[in-house]
Amino acid sequence: MRQRGPHHVVACALAAGVFLAPLYASAQAPLGPTKPAAPATGATRPVAAAPASGGALSFAPASPEALGLSPKGLTRITEMLKGFVDSKRVAGEVTVILRDGKVAYSSALGSADVEKGVPMRMDTIFRIASQSKAITTTAALILVDEGKLLLSDPVSKYVPAFRNTTVMVPPAANAAPGSPVSTVAAKRQITVRDLMTQSSGVSYGGNAATRPLYLAAGFDDWYFANKAEPIGVWIEKLATLPFDAQPGESYVYGYNTDILGYVVEKASGMPLDQFFKTRIFDPLKMTDTSFYLPIEKRDRFAVNYSTGPDGTFAFRAPRGTLTLDVEAPGRKAISKSATVPSPTYDLEV
Repeated sequence: MRQRGPHHVVACALAAGVFLAPLYASAQAPLGPTKPAAPATGATRPVAAAPASGGALSFAPASPEALGLSPKGLTRITEMLKGFVDSKRVAGEVTVILRDGKVAYSSALGSADVEKGVPMRMDTIFRIASQSKAITTTAALILVDEGKLLLSDPVSKYVPAFRNTTVMVPPAANAAPGSPVSTVAAKRQITVRDLMTQSSGVSYGGNAATRPLYLAAGFDDWYFANKAEPIGVWIEKLATLPFDAQPGESYVYGYNTDILGYVVEKASGMPLDQFFKTRIFDPLKMTDTSFYLPIEKRDRFAVNYSTGPDGTFAFRAPRGTLTLDVEAPGRKAISKSATVPSPTYDLEV
């Protein structure tokens, strides 16, 4: 069963990691109050409005024509997104399109909470999930720029447990289910570059052959936000488990960026959440992006929905999953996989 909550979309440009900046700044004059979208059909604005929380967008609006964009083309975007909402593929969405530093299009459609009839707003806060990988990579690149970290550095320079790792040997085709997994030594140590490119060989433990080993070690999901111990305990434990592939030989989507986050902590001497706040979020005025949601902002938090067999959202994700984790302050396991809450206008890349 996949989880599918409200969408949020923002125009992106990817280069050397991802640069993040807010779409609003207190130094700019407000562009006007946000008009909430109707729960079922929503509303679309050709230009952006100030967040309902009182901030102001730092990018001036402009007509699509002035920016070389087609108004009819943007209308098709609205129709597509409205179709997703009306067909219940998503509960709601928030979209911002920028060109040449100006806002050409923004919309808020559908509901942030269907059952309570809460409409989607331009300042609705979402779980950004793996978009936090980009923030962690940005943190690492800051350290690279400062000469505190090299892409070629072995991870063991910061986390000695990764000095001697192992790789599983795929079982024979005729091997009985549950057969013991054999391993070989890694051909080389994993590097910071391997982590950034998801090529360290570290997976999320979903391989059928090694899954029992990961479960026995407590790795039962792709995130650590519900763990009671600091992230370092889990990253060092991860180093003792067999990886799916040799370092640098295959693309394996897994805990790479979680490890990178711990490397950032070790290289900077600062907890990851504090590094994010002091080196990225505060300087860029990303005031609504954090590792957990302050209680005073919970009324802006979009509900996370789960989908049924037909692909439409059917019910609220049960408490105790991601829903609980992002709302719980004082967490100890701060890592990339913390499903950082953030509103659309806090992300501009």
